[in-house]
Amino acid sequence: MKLELRMSALSVLSSRSSSFMITIIKTYKSEQSLINQQGYFRAYFNQVRKNKSTKKFTKVKTTKYDSLLQEMWDYKDNEYICAGLNSFEREVLVVDNDDETFGKSTLSDLSKLGLVPHCQKIKSNGHSQTYFFIKPYHIGSAGFINGKYWENDNFENHEKFKRLTKMMNYLFSGDLGYTGYNCQNPLYIDANITSYKPASQLYTFDELYNFCLGKMSNVENLDDFLRKMRKLSMVGKKVKDEKEYEIIYKFKDKDNNIQSNQSIITNDTLSDIDVEATIDKAVKEYDKYINERIFILCCQVCKSFYQSGNLNYDHLDIISKTCYNNFIYQDYAKGYSTQELIDRIRADVRQVIYNNIIGKMNWNLVGYTKKQRELSLEVRKEHHNNKLQTIQSIITNDTLSYRKIAEKYKSITGETIGVMTVKRIVDEIKENNKNNNNINKDNQSQSIFSIITNDTPYVGKLVDEAIEIQNTKYNRGKQNEKRD
Repeated sequence: MKLELRMSALSVLSSRSSSFMITIIKTYKSEQSLINQQGYFRAYFNQVRKNKSTKKFTKVKTTKYDSLLQEMWDYKDNEYICAGLNSFEREVLVVDNDDETFGKSTLSDLSKLGLVPHCQKIKSNGHSQTYFFIKPYHIGSAGFINGKYWENDNFENHEKFKRLTKMMNYLFSGDLGYTGYNCQNPLYIDANITSYKPASQLYTFDELYNFCLGKMSNVENLDDFLRKMRKLSMVGKKVKDEKEYEIIYKFKDKDNNIQSNQSIITNDTLSDIDVEATIDKAVKEYDKYINERIFILCCQVCKSFYQSGNLNYDHLDIISKTCYNNFIYQDYAKGYSTQELIDRIRADVRQVIYNNIIGKMNWNLVGYTKKQRELSLEVRKEHHNNKLQTIQSIITNDTLSYRKIAEKYKSITGETIGVMTVKRIVDEIKENNKNNNNINKDNQSQSIFSIITNDTPYVGKLVDEAIEIQNTKYNRGKQNEKRD
């Protein structure tokens, strides 16, 4: 890898500025090598940061840890850490409060709704983070097969985690702009923290999710509401400065091997450049990029009309309107007027209809838009809840077999349901009842925010648990060595 100073062609040509940007050029054997390296970090690492005075993150290999808590203790001299041991799992949900009440507004909201956090970290400026430790929750998976990195995003789990983060921050005076992954380390050596619940008593993700969902049951469209609230919360906030560097990737197995979002030129070649031609080329490349995104979305929307048997010229208007609504919901076409975007979409829809007529559309390669995925998720969730409520009304005692429940379900709804599906739903009902009973018992038996003990600080409790786990693992390893 070599470091060079380059000039951004677009910024130089548009603003005629003489400012320089630091460009980091990284050379790899192939594009797959880059994918493998990036994937390796995502699957087996997270990152820590010393404190607020530095922007530098350090990558940490976390495969030696059984829990995030252990890593927090090992890196107690770092104020910032992540909510999971890698990019595909989460072990803590955080309410990020940026007001100056020293966490009191969050505690007040929690007390009113009857939810106990594990701890709260308060900063000298009055900001706070409130932590809820959970059993590991997976939002995806990854690995290597024959030397090639693969990755699978559990879309539904990932969306639910983001939704729960927003719900908790909305309900408990937090920042709706907080994404939920990077967080402060509650075991930081200089932290001012208070404990309210032992870290060994973990919540489950579903326990917190169902709790918050129940408190927002009056909201008609939850995701749309949270999205609007997030936009309102971002008004007036300082936008992060643009990076003063960019990374360019070069691959040895390709001739045209510089991959970058910007065209790069040097002082030596600046005088030889046809300025107008360079700008025209840049604009054309940008337009091509937008047009590709529009065409992909048109294919995605057209797929749903194809599946319903309505992909034809008679439905051109409604298909085009649906494409337009889906596109502006998830994307934008910078520089396009509304009419230009509509014309572009109508042309693409005509092309897809024609390609389908002559048999050139491979629908198996076409996915779904963001709006379609969200709608599908809501429909599946509503269908599941209907199943759960129906089965709950059927269960009157423990003597009914799963087969009998399935038969009664069919007689009520007319829908056939598998015995294993019945078992999963019955187990879910039992787990929900158990969690509700535990919450009620906690509320009756103790003050909602009673500190564990006045003479045992939270750090001591967490450290004891973390060290105990590590010692057990260490001693087990020593015993295995003796046997060998």
